[in-house]
Amino acid sequence: MITFLAIKTRKYFNFLKDQLKKAGIKKGLIPYLEEFYQSFFITLFLSIFLFLLPNFLSLPKSYVLIFKILALLLPLVAILYYILGPTFIIKSKEKKISNTLPFALIHISSIAESGIAPHLIFKILSNFKEYEELADEIKKINDKIEIYGKDLLTALKEVARDTPSKSFKKFLNSLITTIESGGDIKGFLKVYSEQALFEWRLAREEFLQKLGTFSEIYVGVLVLSPLVIVALLIFMNFIHPNIGGLSIMELMKLCIYALIPLLNIIFLAIVKGFEVEI
Repeated sequence: MITFLAIKTRKYFNFLKDQLKKAGIKKGLIPYLEEFYQSFFITLFLSIFLFLLPNFLSLPKSYVLIFKILALLLPLVAILYYILGPTFIIKSKEKKISNTLPFALIHISSIAESGIAPHLIFKILSNFKEYEELADEIKKINDKIEIYGKDLLTALKEVARDTPSKSFKKFLNSLITTIESGGDIKGFLKVYSEQALFEWRLAREEFLQKLGTFSEIYVGVLVLSPLVIVALLIFMNFIHPNIGGLSIMELMKLCIYALIPLLNIIFLAIVKGFEVEI
């Protein structure tokens, strides 16, 4: 049944084909959809169980609400994990490559100055695991040349097509143009590496400025606001002890143990998205 469903609905998920390849997920679209539907149905049954469970237990209303929220979130988490998961992996890879690319380019430029053949430069750099995801992309170039017997230009074009990093793709395409036009590779690498390092420094300075703004927002929203909300709830407890069927104490517990941690996680995710490794 799951295989039949995956085959019938694959046309709606064709956008995942390229994403799976760029994310490094070594699965075809059909097996990936089969895994998605299997996980979705498991979480759906678990969701129904959690939604009905409070009816058989004597629990406070706040706990019943938590159970129902979890029941609604479980299938949604499964959907987001499989549909948006490859995108997040691509973004993570792209970020890691962008952070290490300026230094790898300086390394490439230094090796090129010795007059070594271009394809050997990529062979040397593929062994430097310090470049993490970038080393994997460079290794693909080397493997296409040494294992599959392709020429340098073909290997560069294929990796440029499939790489998750826009900055690395831009570099490879520029290098391809330089080689095809018979340009000065050493000069190109020297100028390109210096420009990449300059842009990385600008991005780092911009991130530090944003970090100062984020710290002010954090203090205002996630430090002072919860104190104000708790104080307001305590005051309301004397006027009206119940809101929406929940007691003030239950609302305070929801704020302290659910809302505030959730807001902190969201804030950290936002900061992480702007982060530039220093």
